[in-house]
Amino acid sequence: MSAYTFGTALANQLPRGIANVYVKIAGDVGYSSLGPIKNGSVKLTSVGTKNTYGQEYPYSAIVTAEFDVLQCTILEEQLVTRLCQGDVLVVIQGVDGKRMYGPATTSLIPGITAKINASGGITKNRFIHVSIKLAIVPSAITTVFPTTTTALTAPGTSDTFWSIANTGIATTNLGQPGNIRAAGTSSIQIQGAFETGQYQYLGRTQGSKSILTAEVIADTEMDELDRPSVVGVEVALKFAMMQANQAASQEIAQLPTTFSAGAQFSLSFADGNTWTITESGIAFDYQNVGDFNGLKVIEVTGGGIVPVSSFNAIITA
Repeated sequence: MSAYTFGTALANQLPRGIANVYVKIAGDVGYSSLGPIKNGSVKLTSVGTKNTYGQEYPYSAIVTAEFDVLQCTILEEQLVTRLCQGDVLVVIQGVDGKRMYGPATTSLIPGITAKINASGGITKNRFIHVSIKLAIVPSAITTVFPTTTTALTAPGTSDTFWSIANTGIATTNLGQPGNIRAAGTSSIQIQGAFETGQYQYLGRTQGSKSILTAEVIADTEMDELDRPSVVGVEVALKFAMMQANQAASQEIAQLPTTFSAGAQFSLSFADGNTWTITESGIAFDYQNVGDFNGLKVIEVTGGGIVPVSSFNAIITA
């Protein structure tokens, strides 16, 4: 057996970070970029068993990756469920040019889940958090983490994810800076379960307490390669109304009727993106807490799980 050849040169000390993520499904011409990435993480963790002397013997490994996709317009949001359907090839390229997975690993397709996060006020940005997981045997490590890289085939204009990196203000192979959008809602409206007609505007809300997410959720049981299997999309919202009047027909008097299970919400963002959440569960929490230097608020929580096939209908431009 040949000797180990661990590098000792300073040139082998490489910076961390994910530069790009490329995806492809069967039938696509090539790999499409997911645009600018942030908060990347790639891990390879051994799984083993111990003998009588407490010595570890690895027999498989868990590959995980997480990152935030910064582009988050209706274009990217409506591709989230497609990204998680279990047939997507992924190539993750580090800032040092090295890759995780590789273009030929069709037998090592990972499980993917994703979560759209549109929380906070207009000083925050919307993003899509992506999680990837796969179990492999040790002999597959050099397949998933190849020692050499080959050029990726460029995507075709009809490829599933081509539009992410090629539709927007300025076409570049790194994505569309104009597709990075603010998270703050410009309007939140509600229609009670027993009400008909137009939605009611709820007035101002506290931006720092605003939460709006849509998470692709998986079965609690993993498959034989420890991959998640998608079952639905859980939409969650929470906001604090800055209007909490106790007068007749005002906010507190409306709680028993308007804020009831089955209510519908319409949330509009500053860029024109709108989420319409129907048949929402709902809870409220009236708070008159603290001294005169703050406002009374009504915290409202809502949401529920929708089928994967129904999610895209929630979002409109």
